[in-house]
Amino acid sequence: MIRYKFIFQRILLLAFCCLAILGFINYEIYSINQKEYARQVDIASDARKQIGLNLNLIKIAIQTNDYAMYNDNLMNLYENFSKVESLSFIENEQRPYLDSLRAYMMLLEDNKNLIIEMSSIYKAISAIRNTFRDNYSGKDAISREKLTKLGDEIEKLKIDEGDYTDSTILTVLDRVNGILTDIISGSNELAECIDNCYKDRIVGINDELAEKLKSF
Repeated sequence: MIRYKFIFQRILLLAFCCLAILGFINYEIYSINQKEYARQVDIASDARKQIGLNLNLIKIAIQTNDYAMYNDNLMNLYENFSKVESLSFIENEQRPYLDSLRAYMMLLEDNKNLIIEMSSIYKAISAIRNTFRDNYSGKDAISREKLTKLGDEIEKLKIDEGDYTDSTILTVLDRVNGILTDIISGSNELAECIDNCYKDRIVGINDELAEKLKSF
């Protein structure tokens, strides 16, 4: 009887030790999980700050037609998105944010070509504007000599539609080339009128042409 009691006590002691060990292991696992959770929260917070910065820089890139800045920050956006998505402890918490960001990144990706074309047409229009500013910035700058070659010079400034595909850009391009056509027409009319029209008509055409040039 005493022997059985001793064995029973040993079993109880062993069970108690096992429970104590399991409790310690569970506590350690909980503690590790909490530390890992806190670590992942910090990583996500830093990544989201970088995502905010990337989005702001992308906005600036769009406003300034800077495709290189746009593309670089879009790539950084993908990288920071992946950092947050890889955090298993907080993935569910971040899911609504990640889903929204993913949809926005797809939109940015789809519009990369538009940004490229915006940058290109902006440079083309700037070149046209600078040419007018340097050579035809006022009616006093429009001499008889310039009028004889003005039409051909401006025709060369027209933007080639074959370089663009986006409908919005093509609308802008048509408008720009239309203004150039109007200027060519006005300059030709003025050139023909110099020896054949009254002074008032020449002044009128000259003023109309100067106004068209000012639009750039």
